[in-house]
Amino acid sequence: MSDEITAASGNANLLKFARYGVMGTVLLVFVLAAMGLPQLSQGDLGHGHTAMLGLVVAVLSAVLIFASGTEDSALKGMGGGLAFAWLLQYGLAEMGVLGNWVAWVHAPLAIAIAMHGMAMLRRFPSDA
Repeated sequence: MSDEITAASGNANLLKFARYGVMGTVLLVFVLAAMGLPQLSQGDLGHGHTAMLGLVVAVLSAVLIFASGTEDSALKGMGGGLAFAWLLQYGLAEMGVLGNWVAWVHAPLAIAIAMHGMAMLRRFPSDA
């Protein structure tokens, strides 16, 4: 009986940390937007390094969701989708040297990532 309780609390703890990671990725999108606009006139103000941090947090959140052993397949899919979207966003930013057309995809994708993260927060169980 105690093993079942321990396993359940471990799963809840992993989901709790995954929720905090998703909250962090949503906040990082807004921080990146604030850092990206002055970048057009003043140069890089840490936008790239903060994007790397966001990518790592998104991937770790997805790993924690899968490691928790949750049965919610939608949450697993959304976690993988969030990590993939950050990876795609980071790849587009690295392609920025190819031209200004990347900004036309980069900015709407950032908005979609923030909205996806907010929708994802509703999928977490209330006890996590």
